[in-house]
Amino acid sequence: MKARAYTLTEMLVAMTIVLVLASLLTPVFLTARDEARKVACTQNFKQVNFASTLYQVDYDDRFVVSKYSTGVYERADTDRTWVQLVFPYLRSFASTRCPSDQTIRPGLDPVFDADMMVGDNLERYYTMSTRANTGFNYIYLSPLVREANGHWVAKPRGATELNDPSQTLIFADSVWDVTPNGQPIGGGSYLIVPPCRYMSPGRTDSFELAGYSNDRIYTGQRTWDEDGAQYRRTRFGGIWPWHAGRFTAAMGDGSVKVLALNRASDGCTVHQNWGGLIVNAARYVWDLR
Repeated sequence: MKARAYTLTEMLVAMTIVLVLASLLTPVFLTARDEARKVACTQNFKQVNFASTLYQVDYDDRFVVSKYSTGVYERADTDRTWVQLVFPYLRSFASTRCPSDQTIRPGLDPVFDADMMVGDNLERYYTMSTRANTGFNYIYLSPLVREANGHWVAKPRGATELNDPSQTLIFADSVWDVTPNGQPIGGGSYLIVPPCRYMSPGRTDSFELAGYSNDRIYTGQRTWDEDGAQYRRTRFGGIWPWHAGRFTAAMGDGSVKVLALNRASDGCTVHQNWGGLIVNAARYVWDLR
């Protein structure tokens, strides 16, 4: 029996059908992938939040120390980040990473660094811990301040000080840096900073750090800018919307939510250097009260 060959027209029709199906199904697959990453990120936040709670149980109900030191002492042999302190309660560092963050970040793989010796895992673990996507609301929960003698001191608060745990932000999706064209780079940031400090009326210090001026509170060079023309490192205090304009947030009651980016500044008027005021404390998710 003589085999029948396909004509050019039949092949073109078949290819057209395949391309049409691909164009229809690709958005579905991408949506499913993004949803899976969002779910995985939510689970990671739950693990980190739970690990933080276990730390509090062992340390008189106090939130984890944000970091040991800063400035010239900010290095692996003299400093520890909160990620490192909570790590014994976690399964792995992967729990601090958002699956939607596909940027290149420092890891445990050997890299060229003139100041790093081969096999210097201490330095690698320290650097990797600073690039966690679970940014800690540390200024309210465990502020690092410079005393009159010039020494930086951590002042962790107690979990019982949370007035409304379900509405108090503990961790949020974060980014390390952003390119001039608005692309995230370098992984996440283990610390995030709030958009406002003083409450209206009366300019009450919501940080409860009245004895410390703004330049004596450690920020890691992360601030909020009133000029929102570009996504950039300082624009949202380190928070980044990895999930289609939304970010994952872990709250004080253990719940994890995916919030719109504007929710991070809700309740306050954003100005540079904490110049704006908190005008609606009930909507402001950063403060303990």
